[in-house]
Amino acid sequence: MIWHKGGARRSWRLRTDFFLVVFLGAVLPLGLVGFWLTRSTQRSAEAYVRTRTEAALEDMARRARVNWEMHRSGLLSLAEAEEVVEALVSGRRFGADTGGGSGAGPSAGAGGGAVAMAWERMEGVADRALFRSREGDVLAELVRPSRPQPGLGEAFGASPIPVSLPVHLPGTGEHIGTLEAFLRADAIIPLDLLAPGVSGSVLALFEPRDGRPLLPLSMEPGVFARDRFLWEGDTWLVARRQSHEPPLVLALAAPMGDFTEPFAEAGRSGVLALLAVTLVVLFLTGVVSQGLTRHLGILAGAADDVAAGRLEREVEERGPDEVRRVAGAFNHMTASLQETLARLSHQEALAAMGELAASLAHEVRNPLTAIRIDLERASEGLGEGEPAARLVRRSLRDIERLDASVGDALRLARSGRVILKEMDVGVPLRRAVAAALPRFSGRGATLEDPFGLEEPVMVMGDAHSLEHLFLNLLLNAAEALRSGQEAGVRVRTTPAQVLVAVFDTGEGMTPEVRDRVLEPFFSTKDEGTGLGLPMAHRIALAHGGSLEIESSPGRGTTVTVALRPATVRT
Repeated sequence: MIWHKGGARRSWRLRTDFFLVVFLGAVLPLGLVGFWLTRSTQRSAEAYVRTRTEAALEDMARRARVNWEMHRSGLLSLAEAEEVVEALVSGRRFGADTGGGSGAGPSAGAGGGAVAMAWERMEGVADRALFRSREGDVLAELVRPSRPQPGLGEAFGASPIPVSLPVHLPGTGEHIGTLEAFLRADAIIPLDLLAPGVSGSVLALFEPRDGRPLLPLSMEPGVFARDRFLWEGDTWLVARRQSHEPPLVLALAAPMGDFTEPFAEAGRSGVLALLAVTLVVLFLTGVVSQGLTRHLGILAGAADDVAAGRLEREVEERGPDEVRRVAGAFNHMTASLQETLARLSHQEALAAMGELAASLAHEVRNPLTAIRIDLERASEGLGEGEPAARLVRRSLRDIERLDASVGDALRLARSGRVILKEMDVGVPLRRAVAAALPRFSGRGATLEDPFGLEEPVMVMGDAHSLEHLFLNLLLNAAEALRSGQEAGVRVRTTPAQVLVAVFDTGEGMTPEVRDRVLEPFFSTKDEGTGLGLPMAHRIALAHGGSLEIESSPGRGTTVTVALRPATVRT
């Protein structure tokens, strides 16, 4: 294993990236979700408090309207008393029997029992009343005796709420004066509403014209003009309603602390839990990433080596399953790359050899032509029956065959194609057998007679190329045999193919050798060129067929060539 400073730096970068991914992908979203949940719960608590406050204030305003309508009729009875109407019409002062004490100023001795009775009915509703003429002069004042105010409720009830009612002359509706009454607060807003749905809330009543507070307050009156305010470290929400009958501005302030504190405490606990989880996650991330990034750093270093051209570099297949799979894939990739480069190098060498073969073929053809001319001249001076004449004619046929084979090989190497004609496959097969028999005889092996065909087997092919193909297969079979062993050729036809099989009972090939015998220049013999079988394979492909090899050690080899049958003529 190679591990250097560059790999260590890569490992630290990978670990940093890993931590960053965990932080951005898990910790930060969880933190944002926690923050959002905390804010959401706070907003929900605020919305709940505001809803409860609005509902409580709306109930107060409704009860105030109902109570006002009920007490308004009593005030009208007081204002429409006969002696009050007469006094307001004449503009003279008058007095009234209050039934429990006399009022100050002009009230003493004025009026009769109607005013006193109406005023008695207003007991607990109004503690003071003024009668004014059209010009605004006070003609009478009714005042109840003051009483002690021991508690907050009594102090709230004694708080005056001023109201004003116009007085009209019966029958004509002429405005003759005004009744100003100071109603008790608890007569308009009952004490049972002072503890509304929100605990600790504060009710404030204001005079609508000048904004003067009508109730004693424990906080600054100005804060009730806002929607929210801070008071003694707590946030308060304010709801407001304006009533025209009676003319009042109602404001209710409710604290949020009792509602938001549990949510805030839960949020703080959530943050602490999140921090603890974050620390645990980061610790586990560090432990896991240390081994993972080490293996990834090794892979990265190996990739750098491969990029630099050191294709022999391999990595150990260790670590988690995914890392082992990546390491295995990396090693397979480098092996495939080496094989591909070797194949490309082989193809380049093959191309170079093709050019060399073309050059050699050209050099061979020239002397062959000269030899053929010389032999033809020599045959002219020989008689038909002479042994030398027979040898010369056979040499001329061999030279012609050799020249044709060289031409076909050149054409196949250059274009990869041959000129296909309808032909009997037995013709090139017999020629190849005749040419190969001396090789079998020299090795003490036997070549079975393949010519048991009763009639021609027609295929689409090139005779010279097929002769070259079959000769290469037969010569390879001869090389695989020892003395006493045998080889043979079988021809079988199907509707779609003509199959020519060349077999031997020699030593056979291992699977590794069998997989490579079609590679150019691959040979198991020191003197072999490695071009026989690759050339035969290329000729078979050029005929639109195929070449298949079956072999196993000790059981011989069978090479089957598949050719296209000729089109049947009618």
